[in-house]
Amino acid sequence: MAERSTSAMAPNQVIFGDRRRRTSESEGAADINPWELMRGIWARKEIVLMTFLAVLAMGIFWLSTLTPTYTVETLLLIEPRIGEISRFDETNTMSTPDKGFVESEIQIISSYEQLLKLAERLSLRKYSEFTQATKSKGENPKGQIGAPTSSPTKLVEILRKNLNIMRRGESRVISIQYTSIDPVLATQIANELASLYIQQQVSDRMAIHRQATDWLSSQIESLRTRTTSSETEVENFRTKSGLFEANGATLPQRELSEVS
Repeated sequence: MAERSTSAMAPNQVIFGDRRRRTSESEGAADINPWELMRGIWARKEIVLMTFLAVLAMGIFWLSTLTPTYTVETLLLIEPRIGEISRFDETNTMSTPDKGFVESEIQIISSYEQLLKLAERLSLRKYSEFTQATKSKGENPKGQIGAPTSSPTKLVEILRKNLNIMRRGESRVISIQYTSIDPVLATQIANELASLYIQQQVSDRMAIHRQATDWLSSQIESLRTRTTSSETEVENFRTKSGLFEANGATLPQRELSEVS
């Protein structure tokens, strides 16, 4: 007969049902008492207050080191370049916006020549933002360190760094934005750059008109010369052929009228 080996239950052994009950009891004991938490924080109020003041002081110091900047925006409405005088066969109607055309105008506005003209007109060298342009040293085109950087080139670089020119949606409106620590200077730069572009457009249109006027004048003079030459040839032919005018009619015409 087989013998059954039995082992006595350990005195500290816990069955599954008791283990679930004890786990629930341990979770209940681990619940956080908000009042105990508040008392713990209040007991360390000096440390909490000092930490808060330290963080606040660091934030105030960081904000005090920041330099406020101002961004000014100027809007330009671009019109198609049409020579009204030299192109009579076309009606001056507004066509659909051309992305390539507007992008080309943006490149003209932000060109080196335009920005350099802007810097000269506003005398930007006297402002603190641009004083580094005349003092900084840089690399020359060959890469040799220590060669002085051209002041006009540095001025243009600073202008381009703070300048943002973009197209407004799919329209012909171009936005010129400039950011500076001086709001007055930012306004002057944005407005003056737009003014320079408008002046250039007016100058280009006047040049086109002058060219068209000169061409028309030369054509009129050529036609006048040809007319005079033709009239001279007609008179010579009449003289050689005996066709004299009398009372507004030639001699053969008068004879024919008398016969009839």
